[in-house]
Amino acid sequence: GLQLQELKPALRKALGLPASIQGLTVSDVLAESPFSQYEVKRGDIIFRIGNQKIASRKELLEILRGAVPGQILDVFLVTTKAVGSELFLKQFVVRVIVE
Repeated sequence: GLQLQELKPALRKALGLPASIQGLTVSDVLAESPFSQYEVKRGDIIFRIGNQKIASRKELLEILRGAVPGQILDVFLVTTKAVGSELFLKQFVVRVIVE
């Protein structure tokens, strides 16, 4: 239910994010996706699933391939909010059941 792109340095800079932030950027959330009910939005960044950091699609696919139906995955995200010229980062977790 998500379309993702790797957070490359140019994209990180365009979003005004610090170099310490790594992960996959949400480029779209499908309406029927369980992520849509948790208010995951375009521009949010998945940086960890469970205790494994995510910096590439390959890493994400490895985790998903190892998951079994019914398993609960904690997906850690960062969302950004600009207030004036300042950027605020907020971390949140979405629990997803593997189908």
